[in-house]
Amino acid sequence: MKKGIFLVGMPGAGKTGWGRRVAARFALRFYDTDEMIEQREGKEIPEIFEAGGEPYFRALEQKVLAELVNGSAEPFVCSTGGGLPADPVNFRMMKEAGVIIYLKADINTLMRHLQHARKERPLLAGDTEHRLQQLLSARKAIYEQADYTFDTAEFSPEHIKPIIDLCIKQQ
Repeated sequence: MKKGIFLVGMPGAGKTGWGRRVAARFALRFYDTDEMIEQREGKEIPEIFEAGGEPYFRALEQKVLAELVNGSAEPFVCSTGGGLPADPVNFRMMKEAGVIIYLKADINTLMRHLQHARKERPLLAGDTEHRLQQLLSARKAIYEQADYTFDTAEFSPEHIKPIIDLCIKQQ
């Protein structure tokens, strides 16, 4: 049963903002894996990275994703952390539980969206533009395996309506 709409993409692509809009527009539950992790740990992402490192954070991502796909009976929209789909187990879980939508944004757009949030993004420390280019280069092929790709510059919640209809019909 396909019930989830998973938004993947780079940090700063707008996954959380678009996810909230889409969920509100179509009266679906909304989840954000980073927010779920912060609630579970009682810490913000930078603190989690500092205390446990990236491997610990990635294990938390997989755990909350598994709980979400196994525990939600209703259709939902989920915004994922930028690195979550890079783990093949996570990607497979999302594919089996729903559809994956890649929200594509160019480096200039990402930089503009992240200009005030860089210190909140542990993987973007230092030269943010260079780090974004490295991450995009490493993740682009993974993101492009999504079921659908939308450029955020031309995206609207209405683009997802046929996808949501498909998911709901499979209930």
